[in-house]
Amino acid sequence: MTLDTAASNQYNQQLAQLLEVAGDAKSDQPTQLIQTAKNIQKWYANRGVLSGFEEGKIKLESYTLLVHVFSKLEQYEDILSAYETWYPAGSNPPYFTKNSLANAYIQLGRYELAIAELEGLSRELDGNLHEGSAGNLALAYIYAADYDNALDTLQQGNLEGSAYGDVLKYYIYDQQNNQTKMAELKGRLPAAFAVTPALLPRVGIPQSPLLAKL
Repeated sequence: MTLDTAASNQYNQQLAQLLEVAGDAKSDQPTQLIQTAKNIQKWYANRGVLSGFEEGKIKLESYTLLVHVFSKLEQYEDILSAYETWYPAGSNPPYFTKNSLANAYIQLGRYELAIAELEGLSRELDGNLHEGSAGNLALAYIYAADYDNALDTLQQGNLEGSAYGDVLKYYIYDQQNNQTKMAELKGRLPAAFAVTPALLPRVGIPQSPLLAKL
C-alpha cells in the first residue's frame, strides 16, 4: 500500500482505512463485492471531515471506488443513491462524477437523464467534453434514437477519427441504411464490429484511481 508523502497524516490515515475496507474491490465474487460496498459506506459515514482540498480528494476517491464496485454488481440505482450521499444538493461535485451518473442512467435505460447530465457538463466546460464524456453522450443519444445529435457529438475534435467514435458512427449509419458511409468506415473498424447488423459496444465498468493501490 502506497500513501501520499505530501499529504497530511489525517488524510493518509483515512486513505489507509479506505484501502483496508475496500480490499476486495477487485474481486469478481458477488458476496465479497457486496460486503466491500457495505464496508466503504460504513467507513464513509463514520469518518471525520478533512481540511481543504484533501476532503474533496478522499471523497472523490472513495466515491469512484464505490461506483466501481456497484457497477460490477450491476446495482445502478445504488450508484445514484451514493451520489446523493457523497454530493448532496449544493455541494459542487467534481466534473468527473457526472460520468458515473450518466453511466448508471444508460444502464437503467433512462437515456434522457443521461443526456441531461452530460449536456449540462458540456455547458459547464464550454463544449470541451473529454473523450469519455463525449462518447457517453453520443451513446446516450444513440439509445434515444437521436442520431443527428449523436453524429454532431461524434464530430467533435476529441472523438473524430477515434476507433470508438467510428464504431458508433457505423452503427448510426446502419440504422439510417446509409450503405455508402458504412463502406467508408468498415475498413477502419475492429473486426468484431465490422459486421452487419452493426453492434454497439458495451458500457464499460467505471474505474477508480485507488484500484492500483489495492
